[in-house]
Amino acid sequence: MRNTKGIDIVASKEDGSKTINIQVKTSSKNTIGWMLNKKAETMSDKNMFYIFVRLNELDERPQFHIVPTSYVANKVKKGHQEWLNTLGRGGKKRKDTDMRKFEDSNNDFLDRWDLLGLD
Repeated sequence: MRNTKGIDIVASKEDGSKTINIQVKTSSKNTIGWMLNKKAETMSDKNMFYIFVRLNELDERPQFHIVPTSYVANKVKKGHQEWLNTLGRGGKKRKDTDMRKFEDSNNDFLDRWDLLGLD
């Protein structure tokens, strides 16, 4: 819908007392992390979440990482700055880009459906 730009799913408690917005990002089994754009650094609404989905083999259940946007914003901003501060190929300074990458390498947010607060 045009009025929910950047939102893939709007979910609420059954009684309507709380509503959250969700943006879904997917990646394949062999891909590390999920690609985002620069806008992810500024998303910090307490009622907005990412659900990062890792698609596995056809007979395997996907993995779901439920992460608050404020956490993602801080992590990708810091990670991008660290990437810029390292030298690229041939020892050259890296050029800035709008691409960002998020990883949940320790699976801290794996199946953290409780963070949505819709129970």
